[in-house]
Amino acid sequence: RHGFDARVAHGLPVSSLIDGLKNRAPAQFRARASLDWHWRFHRPVFAGDRTSLTITIAAIERARQEDLAILVLDLMSPINSARTCSPAPTAC
Repeated sequence: RHGFDARVAHGLPVSSLIDGLKNRAPAQFRARASLDWHWRFHRPVFAGDRTSLTITIAAIERARQEDLAILVLDLMSPINSARTCSPAPTAC
C-alpha cells in the first residue's frame, strides 16, 4: 500500500493528456514547439478521473525571429495547473 485507495496515474502521462486537450481547443495557434513547462499537481490523479482545461494567454513576448512571438499560456484544470511558453507566428 502506498497511501491511496486507488491506482494513481503518473504525472508525465497526465501532462501529455492535458497538452492534448490544449491542442484540441477550439481556438488554435500555429505553435512550433513548447519551450518550457512548469507543472503543479493539486491532487493525485486516479485511473478513471475526468478533467477539463482552461487556457489563458498570460503574456506575449517578442521572439528572436521577427515573424514569431512567444506566447506564455496558463493552463488550468481541476487536477493541475501549468505555465508553458510556445513560439508562434505573430499573425495567428
